[in-house]
Amino acid sequence: MDEKITPDIVFGKHTPAIEADKSLNDVNEKNSKVKTSSYREIIANFLLLKDSDFMRLSEFRHRGWITNKEIADAHFIAQRNKADFADAKTRTIFFKMMIQIAEEMHLASNIFCAERRENEDIKILDICMAPGGYTAAVLKSLPNAKCFCLTLPPEEGGHDILVDVLKIKKIILIDITLLIKEFSNNKVPDNYPLKSKFSNRQPFKCHKFDLVFCDGMVLRTHIRPGWREQTEATRLLLSQLILAMQRLRSGGTLVILLHKVENWDSILTIRSFSRFSNIQLFKPVKKHNTRSSFYMIAKDIDIHCEAAQKALLDWRLAWWQATFGGEHGLGEKLDPDEDTVLRVLEEFGDYLIRIAKPIWKIQADALSMTDYAGCR
Repeated sequence: MDEKITPDIVFGKHTPAIEADKSLNDVNEKNSKVKTSSYREIIANFLLLKDSDFMRLSEFRHRGWITNKEIADAHFIAQRNKADFADAKTRTIFFKMMIQIAEEMHLASNIFCAERRENEDIKILDICMAPGGYTAAVLKSLPNAKCFCLTLPPEEGGHDILVDVLKIKKIILIDITLLIKEFSNNKVPDNYPLKSKFSNRQPFKCHKFDLVFCDGMVLRTHIRPGWREQTEATRLLLSQLILAMQRLRSGGTLVILLHKVENWDSILTIRSFSRFSNIQLFKPVKKHNTRSSFYMIAKDIDIHCEAAQKALLDWRLAWWQATFGGEHGLGEKLDPDEDTVLRVLEEFGDYLIRIAKPIWKIQADALSMTDYAGCR
């Protein structure tokens, strides 16, 4: 979960914060002065005009990623090396940290308070489980919970499993992005180079889960062809969302790791779940606090409602496009057009800012104390 060395958008000098009732006319006027505004710039302009916490965070990002780039680069390279070549002691520290994050998350939102139904055990699904900190936290709080796990095999670059496997009902080692029958009713195209890698398995298809963790991130250690890089993060996010929604019981809870609230994929994911669940954003105050990662917690998910089923269909279509779309059939990710971005911001932007402010503040406060982005 390391921070990108180069952010999506970097801001230089900022105008003073403007009151939160600024309309999209201000954003449109600002964008019209730029010959071609990327959708990221449109989102950034909207947030900068309306929220002081996002502006403050952007200033620290600029200081760290531009003004003090060499210092920041050295910091993140050291972080990456520590993660990629972790020894047993470091792996154990990371594992315990994940347990602490899950416990902090529970204190903030009661994620372990699943209601036990008569004659049924509480069931947990941990997608992208290794090293297993979240599952370990569940078993610590709910020792009788039945935990099922999916995770990338170590020989393909996945993390080692550190949770006590004897306490887990079943673990399947697999690249979840290749579970074709979960994501589409179509077959893998014959000309796809990695056709043989796909699996028709549908893990735990007969189970419905009370709580699903989606903690997947693109691993640098994952062995994959270079042409998958452009769409890999999108494919992984969509794979987790689809698989989780197809395994959750109605009324269940989903916890998913996302990056940058202002990222388009994050905005769409949060907006979708706001239509059929009760959502909360969570970021640990101390663990990974300088990074852009955060969690969306969706409770009381109405799996069968029209909005949920439409979201699931959209995700399945997007997964196919990201995997097999494009001129060469190797997958592509299409950027949203300006009208779509402006419409989403008009409909959802103010709500997004309200729930995102604590996330931006935690990261800004943490960055303010660093050598590469802070004021000291």
